[in-house]
Amino acid sequence: MLDIEWANHTMNHPLNTDKNGIMQFLCSQESDLTTEALALEILLLEQGICPSLWFRFPGNRYTIPLLSQLSRLSLIPLGITSWLERGDDIKFGSTVLVHANGNDEAGAKKLDEFLLEKARLLREGTMHICGTHRRLDIHNHHTLLDDQ
Repeated sequence: MLDIEWANHTMNHPLNTDKNGIMQFLCSQESDLTTEALALEILLLEQGICPSLWFRFPGNRYTIPLLSQLSRLSLIPLGITSWLERGDDIKFGSTVLVHANGNDEAGAKKLDEFLLEKARLLREGTMHICGTHRRLDIHNHHTLLDDQ
C-alpha cells in the first residue's frame, strides 16, 4: 500500500562543522557533488538499480552553487519536511525522510506507529500515501497524504 519514492544521495559526504558548530556537508575543499553523486549512481547501476531523478542533499542542507551543480547533472532536489529521526511529525502534505539502511531506528519506529495508527483510514481509502511522482501529477494521479 505504500508508494515509496527513493531519492539519490551521495556516495560519501564528509561532515564539517562551521564556526557556530552547525553541520555542513559537501562544503570542504575535498568535497565535490558531481563526483559524490556520480559515484553513487555507478554503484546503483552495478547493482542493477536505476538511479532516481530525485536527489536529497545530506543533512537537507545545500547552497546555491550546489544547486547549480545538481542542475548540471539533470537531478531534481527533493527537500523534506518531516525527518522522523529528528523528532518531526508527519502532517498533511509531508515529505517524510526515514533512512532505509537500518541506521534510523527511531524514525522507522515512528513510521511504523504512524502506519498502524492510520491503518484503518489507509484500508478504507480515505487516506493516501503517495510518492513524489504522484504529488507532481506526473502520472495523472491527484492524491496526497490526505485525511478526507
